[in-house]
Amino acid sequence: GATTVLKAGTIVQQNAPGTPPTSGTLSVIQDSKGTQFLKLDASFTSGFSTGTVAIYFAKTNGEIKNQRNGGTTATNVRALGFVNKAGEQYINLTGTNSFTGFSFVVFYCETAEANFGSAPLN
Repeated sequence: GATTVLKAGTIVQQNAPGTPPTSGTLSVIQDSKGTQFLKLDASFTSGFSTGTVAIYFAKTNGEIKNQRNGGTTATNVRALGFVNKAGEQYINLTGTNSFTGFSFVVFYCETAEANFGSAPLN
């Protein structure tokens, strides 16, 4: 069905050199039933040497490990899930995964404790 783009952004690599290149475009979309999704476009790529990369909504593009310190996880960042492959993907934002109040999507490697990339939501 028809979808509406609510927010969109271009992923910029973080923590170079040595960090797997993370790039592509993404958008927050809503379908005709009102369900919202984070859509990673066909151009999305990252490094999956540790298996998966975590995806967060965040208030800034600063390091996730720092943003969630001090018991502020729920207010500064919101974990959305994991990706383990490149290309087009959809992550359901139903329930507690709303993007409201967040300005960035951040791709974070839990193993390396490093942001791989981020995209501002415009």
